Amino acid sequence: MEQGRVSVKTFGRPGQETGALLFVETGRGTMPDEAFLLVSDVTRAGRRLFSEGLAEYKRGSRIRTPGQYVEFMQRVASRPAPSEEAPGAAVPSFLVAWLRGDTRTWARAGDYSLLAVSPSGNFEEPGESSGTAGTEPGDRLVVGRRATLARLRERVSSGHGPGAAPGGVTESARQAGGSSESESPALATAVCEGTQDEAPNVSEGNVESLLSSLSREPDSGPLLLIVREAPLDTEQGKRISSPARGRLAPTPASAAGRAGPDSASTAFRGLREASKAALRSPAKRGWPLPMAGVAVAVVVVALVWAALREAGPPRVEDISDAPEPVAVTMAPPSAPEGGRETGTATPTSINFSSKWKRTFRGAVTSSPTVAGGKVYFGCRDGYLYCLDAETGEQEWKFPAGAGIGSSPLVSNGKVLVGSYNGRFWSVDAASGAKNWEFRTGGKIVSSPIVSSGSVLFGSYDKNLYCLSERDGKLLWKHPSAGVVWSSPSVSRGRVFFGSADGAFYCVSLESGQQHWKKVLPGGIYSSPAVQDRAVCFGTTAKTFHFLDVADGRELFKVDAGGEVRASPLIVDGTAYVAADDGLVRAISVDKGGVSWTFKTGREVRSRPCFSDDLLFVTSYDGKLYALSPSSGEKMGSFNAGAQLYSSPFVWEQKVYFGSNTGEFHCVQRVSPSP
Repeated sequence: MEQGRVSVKTFGRPGQETGALLFVETGRGTMPDEAFLLVSDVTRAGRRLFSEGLAEYKRGSRIRTPGQYVEFMQRVASRPAPSEEAPGAAVPSFLVAWLRGDTRTWARAGDYSLLAVSPSGNFEEPGESSGTAGTEPGDRLVVGRRATLARLRERVSSGHGPGAAPGGVTESARQAGGSSESESPALATAVCEGTQDEAPNVSEGNVESLLSSLSREPDSGPLLLIVREAPLDTEQGKRISSPARGRLAPTPASAAGRAGPDSASTAFRGLREASKAALRSPAKRGWPLPMAGVAVAVVVVALVWAALREAGPPRVEDISDAPEPVAVTMAPPSAPEGGRETGTATPTSINFSSKWKRTFRGAVTSSPTVAGGKVYFGCRDGYLYCLDAETGEQEWKFPAGAGIGSSPLVSNGKVLVGSYNGRFWSVDAASGAKNWEFRTGGKIVSSPIVSSGSVLFGSYDKNLYCLSERDGKLLWKHPSAGVVWSSPSVSRGRVFFGSADGAFYCVSLESGQQHWKKVLPGGIYSSPAVQDRAVCFGTTAKTFHFLDVADGRELFKVDAGGEVRASPLIVDGTAYVAADDGLVRAISVDKGGVSWTFKTGREVRSRPCFSDDLLFVTSYDGKLYALSPSSGEKMGSFNAGAQLYSSPFVWEQKVYFGSNTGEFHCVQRVSPSP
């Protein structure tokens, strides 16, 4: 399976009064789901920062992670200006961002910022000068001047689409001209092996068209649109696409990124030379800059021509999850020492058949729940759905105003769920009418839990919230240093949750007061499971941790062959866990060792479900598996034909789950043929 690619499209206007130095690279080395960009102003301090930053990025010998690079850039930006530079010019306007898989790391100062625009028109702009955040497939990341991004937000929110025809790479590559105070702006661009995807419609306007229109306005500066493409399907060799997304007709600008590796490499070499020429030019010598612009334009025109000859049918956005992130394909390792690997030659003793299936206009990554003969789940099309669990007929749908990745909880006749616009909802389970809503400062992916009349969940605004289940009033909130993606767990009056910065917390259910905190390598997206004295969860540092619930000390840990984003399940002293290495593991909590492993074909990011003496697991290989919980033997499987992030739910020998391409399945057990 090929990893998802990242594409970058630039927008600009010839003769703008403001300019920037810009470097962009996608697909460096063997990382097709990676993108790097560096933009700074054209002051002397900006050129100095740009030159040093670009040299360090290309060298790559001392910097191994995006976080280390961001720290390096912050040090460069904060250095005192050389004596020949004017006072006050030491800290230029700049932005450096590094996208790797589902995570973006950035540092910025002055005029530049980056804005995440979801398909439903929601915005997320970092308030901090530097940091790390998750990136959802389907999000469009826009980089530009803060004032320009503010105008973009206004127009998307008001639903005013532009009237101008789309612009694009060709215009921005030709950008060059003069500015005040003897500074000669340049848009020096280098692009390597990028491919371009079409943007979805957002609030009656198209993001690409809006950016094209904005780029023609005075003082807008350069604008970039960053998109992650869908990975290739292993069997079909085609890019995975959502049937619900509208497709845009390819234009010369959008087709430009589809040229083959040779043309992309040629473009990179030519654009790199143009960038060097712009950096070498003194502030009072403006003539090399137009020449650099001409060189860039010639190279990009050649790239567009090659792309138009090779362009295939239009593609749609990647809807796989990150952390609900873009999946990373890797060969599963051999079985850990002390365990045995099963799943390749074991006999099948259970058959499954499809009872019914429904298709929706967005990915169903939310895990379902069944109550009172109804099945409830969220969808990335912006709705919370209630279907008849037996027939699949729709009972009602509730408009959340944004996509739903959180898994709903049914409690006391209410459905509780969060959405990507930062709102948390209580909805009547019978009618779908709203009871109350609560607004947080960031996206909600964390699934809720109810205990003692309180509902708890996390938010991208780095807080764990505790609300009154009755009326949604805030009881308390506990801050963390990172995004709270992890869903909380409650045991004996204590709440356990992790954050993306690697900190794991234990707080009081009654007051939110912190009992203890444990900081670990890697981010925590895995929701914890608690039983007796142990709390278990995984990290992106490829480790399963087992901590003492009393004080947070490490009882033991188990290494995995890939990042752990799946949530564990503990039943009768055995923790059932999974990871991106494709292995499902059974770990004895008492003995601290692996009892068995089962190998799937791809990453597993769902929580296992235990029912009828079987362990049910979904995988990114598109299959639902039924395993023996005692031995790990495969007892049966069902091929859904699409990546599965949604965790399964079992009710009356029927299994419910969603797919990343918008299907929702009800699968039933059938007797094997004699």
